[in-house]
Amino acid sequence: MRILHVVPAYHPEGPGGIERTTRALVCAQRERGDEPLVLCGASTTRPACTLVEETVDGVPVLRLHRDRGEFEHPGRARHAEVEALFLRVLAARAPDVVHVHHWLRLSTALVRCAHAVGVPSVVTLHDHAMSCPRAYRVDHTGATCTRRRDPSVCVACVPRGEGDSEESLLTDLRRLARDLGAELDLARVVLVSQPATRVLLADLGGLDAARFEVLPLGVPRRFGDAAPLPLRSTAGRPVRIASWGRQSRDKGSIVLAATARELVELGVVFELDLFGEVDATEGFADRLAASLRGLPVRLHGPYNSADLLSAQPDLAVFASLAMETHGLVIDEAIELGLPCVVACGGAIADRLGSGALVVPPGDPRRLARALALLAGSDALRGDLVGRCPPLAPAPAEHAAALEAVYRRAIAPLASARRHARPSTPP
Repeated sequence: MRILHVVPAYHPEGPGGIERTTRALVCAQRERGDEPLVLCGASTTRPACTLVEETVDGVPVLRLHRDRGEFEHPGRARHAEVEALFLRVLAARAPDVVHVHHWLRLSTALVRCAHAVGVPSVVTLHDHAMSCPRAYRVDHTGATCTRRRDPSVCVACVPRGEGDSEESLLTDLRRLARDLGAELDLARVVLVSQPATRVLLADLGGLDAARFEVLPLGVPRRFGDAAPLPLRSTAGRPVRIASWGRQSRDKGSIVLAATARELVELGVVFELDLFGEVDATEGFADRLAASLRGLPVRLHGPYNSADLLSAQPDLAVFASLAMETHGLVIDEAIELGLPCVVACGGAIADRLGSGALVVPPGDPRRLARALALLAGSDALRGDLVGRCPPLAPAPAEHAAALEAVYRRAIAPLASARRHARPSTPP
């Protein structure tokens, strides 16, 4: 089967959750004998929209450089030249199915373009872009946003370009919502990885929950035979706490700094290791460094699996302010056999259930108290590990499940879903 995957970025750019899981899926599909192809956006622009072909893991990758940036501006989401290049790719490569993982850095009419030339599409919603122009539901103040999608509310959060008025941004936001809604209407199948995401998209985006099918993502095992780590008593020594992933405002790095300060006040003897590239925009790195000053916290920067293993953590903590839809760090913590404290909205708390201590996002005091409780009880840590959910499916399992989804999307009967929409992009 010829499958065209559409992603906002692809190795070596990233790696975010979309890029990591899609790359693992593409490799698994190639091993199954399929013919996957990747079309991705690029972080850099060129004077004119340009496609550059390369090979990654033996798979053709078409990297599309747009002629202008401002990718997160709602008025730049739709791009006619990108759509023209996409149609040329469809004609030249003749995929059996298009799998859209996101529209960022590309254009918000890709499903409609494929539909216009008779190619069925499957969409996986990896974030909350359908109900939030910032995609992760963290507002401009840095707080988790639980308000329903409304352009009059969202206008305060979106990037403003030179000459943008509130009225022009409202127009852009309304068009963005219409464009993405039309993409969902024409997709043969729309997937989410967790039941909680389906509920949140319906509640916060005003969308029909029945439109979304739940199919867990395939997650590569990161630590192999080195996991799980043994549970060790913390008596007479500092408890080792680790948190990893991108270090940014939205991922709760400043919250963790405040939590560390609360732990000191509570008299907990601990060491906190923060792994991950630090956001370099808007002076965040300096703010984070200042907030950590004088605390028993090590900021490691970019990391690999060996770095996490060498830290020998006793427990993991995650404090994302974003309304997460999956959380690959949770899969890694489960693989390591680490008890978790999470202060995250969205699917993470739902996934862990009773296998973690959960507090609301953005509350350092409650997060510190939960960490202190877990740090002081070997029995509780062992109990939480025993109640952790199973690991997510492996990429090969995910690829096998997706094949049935693709065949259903290709089947002639699925065309009944298209009857209420025009056959060409507006």
